[in-house]
Amino acid sequence: MKMGAKVEKGRFEPGHSDYYGAVIKGINVPILGYLLVAEKEFDVTQFMWFLTMVVLVGYLLFKLVKPREYIRAKELRNMSIMEILTIYTLVPLVLPWLEASILMLFGIIYFLTANHLLWGVSYPRV
Repeated sequence: MKMGAKVEKGRFEPGHSDYYGAVIKGINVPILGYLLVAEKEFDVTQFMWFLTMVVLVGYLLFKLVKPREYIRAKELRNMSIMEILTIYTLVPLVLPWLEASILMLFGIIYFLTANHLLWGVSYPRV
């Protein structure tokens, strides 16, 4: 299925990819969040963390799928931020805060360092 997203004359046009992204994240994030916390006792801190993650992912999704001037380095950076958000912000929902903080910090430092060593910048230059 073609999404119709394209870059022409230095502008990104999402075609139907904006709907696809919204549906995928709109289904994925709440279901995953529910599965992660369903077996636990209700914890306000974790719930607030999850809501913050959903808002940040939604905001970044909006930034990634709206029509805009296409600047490749900026696009790669924003995609990297989305990757970090969707991978590491889930950790505190399954681990205690101390272990989660250490794991998230290590993962983000590894991500930035590996990209810097491989590409010379903190995001992948693929």
